[in-house]
Formats: sequence, C-alpha cells, structure tokens
Amino acid sequence: MSIRVEESFAERNGTRNKDGISDYKRVYNVISTNVLTEDQALVATDTTSGFQIPAINSSHFSDTKAKTFSVSASPKDGDNKTWTVNVGWQTQLGSGSYDDEENTTDPTTQRPEVSYGHATYTKVMSKAYQDGDTYGNPTLPVENTAEDPFDPPITQDSSLTIIELNYNTRSFDPDWMRQYENTINKSAVRVGGARIPALQGRIVALDADPLYDDNDELYWKVSCQIELNSSGFTAKILNQGFNFLDSGTKRPIIITKKDETTGKETKVVANDPQKLALDGTVLAVGGTPVYRDFNVYWRAEWKALNLPASY
Repeated sequence: MSIRVEESFAERNGTRNKDGISDYKRVYNVISTNVLTEDQALVATDTTSGFQIPAINSSHFSDTKAKTFSVSASPKDGDNKTWTVNVGWQTQLGSGSYDDEENTTDPTTQRPEVSYGHATYTKVMSKAYQDGDTYGNPTLPVENTAEDPFDPPITQDSSLTIIELNYNTRSFDPDWMRQYENTINKSAVRVGGARIPALQGRIVALDADPLYDDNDELYWKVSCQIELNSSGFTAKILNQGFNFLDSGTKRPIIITKKDETTGKETKVVANDPQKLALDGTVLAVGGTPVYRDFNVYWRAEWKALNLPASY
C-alpha cells in the first residue's frame, strides 16, 4: 500500500491572545492506494518521505510550548482512499505545584530586581589623608614619631557598597553555590548597571530556588549579594615577627636584644614582634615598614552565573 501525506498550505492558521496563549491549525490530505479507516487516517505516514500526521501532545514545529490537542479526519470521496486531516495545537498550561494559571509569561523574561545598600565595619587605619591625596588613596602612614604602628591600632568606621540581585534563569547548577560564594571577580564585569573592575567585587551570598513555569519547565529564582571594594580584597599584613632570616644560611633565627632592665650586654628574646625588611632581616631604624599582600579570596570568572547586567 502506498500513502501520500500532503499539507494544504493555504489553510494554515495561527492566533495568539493577550495572555500569550497560541493556537495553530494545519490541514493535511492523505491519499492512499487502499481503503483507510478513520483511525488509520489519523496516524497516516507518507510511505515515501516518512512524514507522519502529528500525534496528540506532540510539539508544534516552530513553537515547542504549543502541543497537539486535536486531530480529526474525514473522507473526501466515497471509497475512503482520500482523507482530510485537521490538526490543532495550543499552548499548554501545566499543572505543577508552582503553576500560576493566570500568568503564562516566561518568568526568565521578567526584569531583575536590583537594589543598592551598604555594609558597615571597623578596620585598622594604616594610612590617613594628607594634602595632595585623591579620594580612596590616602598616603600618610598612621604611625608614631618613631615610625611604629600604634598599639592598640587606630581603627575607623567604614562601609562598602552592596548590590543585591534577584533574577530568574534557566541555567543554574546547585554546585555553583559552593563554587562561587566568597569568590572575587577575576575579570571586569557589569552587574545591575554597575561596572565592577577586576578583583573589586565579592559574592557574599548566593541562593537559588528551583521553580516550574506554567509549561512545567524548570527555572531558577536566584538571589545574589555582591560586595564592592575599590581597594580590592587583598589583605595587607605588616611584615614583622620574632624571627629573622639569616642572610647566609637562609634559616630563621630568634630576634634578640639587650636586657634593658640590667643594662647588660646579655641578649634576651625580644618581647614584641620586630618589623622585618623584604629579605627577612630586621628592619633598620627609620626604615619604611613593609606590608605583605595576601589573596584571601579565590578569583573566579562569574560568566556562568548569568548575572543581570542591567535593571
């Protein structure tokens, strides 16, 4: 038996209402060399091309959210060898626990919610402003006249900008929560309308809830807090200690000093940590204190998170 399935293109029809629900209709002619019953016509397959009449719940060719909801067949001649088959598709509303039948909008197209705030903290002052300085770049070391840091150290209240983002995305991996929290941006990135230079943003918190839209398709509602610091997140630690590095053997040796109580030349262990030079030796009197930089946060590329660039 030979069967041809030919579409009547002039009878294609499609509509979409204000709620985003689409309806489509296509008409096919089924021509057979043998007599067909109505159930055979409903599932007819072209014996040459392999094209088959769309089955119930199959997706529309160009709109995957629309599913086949009706297929009807009627004979066009008296011997039941030629049939007209009408196929209809419609956007299907899901029945999952998170569905909202009154809202069929793709949740990932909604604008992200972006807000700006600040976090206050206390930090040790290592430098203060003086004439000629620019904002964010103080140059006067906070030290006594003997060029020693104050003990206890001088502190100041400060604040950092916090960007809070709430957005929907199809792409999210729960493993990202441990991979990206407490990381800083390896490359410059634009987030929530703000450009964050490399190494000046830190992800403070990252939360995500798996939800399902009206078509029962998974998406994630992500909440992210990012802390901004124009000084970066490198820890600067004063280079000091109770040992110095022998320049010859390169081995650490305990720092000693004269006994100030007796005035004798007997050397005793230093009571306080001593400032060190870059080579590990004791810093000479009047020498510039050395601070060592430590990267305390992992540097990561944030591209996979699909952070909204605007608001």
